[in-house]
Amino acid sequence: PAAADPVELTVCLPDGQYRLEQYAVGYGVNDCYTAFLHMNTDGTLLPKQVEFLKSKCSGEAIASQMVSVRGGYTAVQPMRQNDLYLYVFYPVDK
Repeated sequence: PAAADPVELTVCLPDGQYRLEQYAVGYGVNDCYTAFLHMNTDGTLLPKQVEFLKSKCSGEAIASQMVSVRGGYTAVQPMRQNDLYLYVFYPVDK
């Protein structure tokens, strides 16, 4: 894969505390296809291999953190070609 270039993300949100969860899909990240290719199989998968592939593309958040938002939120995310990131902000009750 090509080198990652930084991309700046700025989000306008009401001031407050949020739980930020980051999700990603791209080469080698939540990427069943690449994991399958690296298995060098003839296409017939054993149950253990199926479970391995499921673990490689679980869709779970790659990061979760608490953030304090005052006047918006800005992050810099390294991105390679074909990377996709989803940032989800969950308000935290006071």
